[in-house]
Amino acid sequence: LTQFYYDYGPYISVKDYYSSRRASVTYLVPKKVEDNSGGCILCGTKLILADGSLADETQLKEKDMLLSEKLMPSEYSGEIIFNNHVLFLYSINNDEPFMSLDHMILTIDGYKCPMPQQALKINNKIKVSKLKIGDIVIKHIQQPDGSIKEEMVKVEKINIAENNKLCYDIHISDGYKSYT
Repeated sequence: LTQFYYDYGPYISVKDYYSSRRASVTYLVPKKVEDNSGGCILCGTKLILADGSLADETQLKEKDMLLSEKLMPSEYSGEIIFNNHVLFLYSINNDEPFMSLDHMILTIDGYKCPMPQQALKINNKIKVSKLKIGDIVIKHIQQPDGSIKEEMVKVEKINIAENNKLCYDIHISDGYKSYT
C-alpha cells in the first residue's frame, strides 16, 4: 500500500503524475505501464536471471531474461519505476522485509500477500488471497553451483516494517509476466 495510491488512486497517466506537485517517482523509460504489475520491492533486492545469475535494478539491461516464479524466462523491457512512497514492507520468516504489502508471492494454494485487496486493484486478472501463518510459499534458492532449487517454505511469521527507502518495480515485455 503506497502513499501514491492514497493520493492518486490505482491508475494515473505519467503526464498527469508529472504535472502534479508531488511527483517524486522517477519514471525512466516513457512506456505504458501495464496493469499486470505486482507491487514493489526494495532497491538492491536481487532478482534471479534465467541463466541463474543475480542482478538488482542497477545491473538490469533491456532484454535481460529474468526467471519467473514458474521458472519460465521473462524478458525485461528496460522500463523501471522507482517509488519512494511505499510506506510498509514485508517478508516471511527470517528474511528482512523487502516487498510492498501488495507484492504477491506464489504459494502452493496460489498467489498471496498481506494486502490482497490492494493487489487486486493493481492487477485484477490474478486470483490473490491473504497471506497467513501456515501457508506454504514456493521459494527459489540459488545454489552454490548457480542452479536454482525450488523449496517449499512454511510461513512461520510475517514481518512487517515501516519503510522510508526507495523501492522499484520492473516491466516485463515478453514471457511470463512475473519474476522470482
